[in-house]
Amino acid sequence: MLRHDRFAEGSGCYNCRMCGRATRSTGDNESVRLCPACYEWGQWEALHFDDGHKDHPHPDCPICKEGK
Repeated sequence: MLRHDRFAEGSGCYNCRMCGRATRSTGDNESVRLCPACYEWGQWEALHFDDGHKDHPHPDCPICKEGK
């Protein structure tokens, strides 16, 4: 029986360069080689440091929430 719960060889799968978890190509963000969760974290990290969340914490920012 063919298993459908595995990534198929050659299907555009890669390991996330941040967490190492295997993920598949979705047509979005593959150029940075991050899984969706790590890509989202990276977006929050950029906003956190670029927009001055240290002085004005953002209620949805996971980095601001970690610091509490």
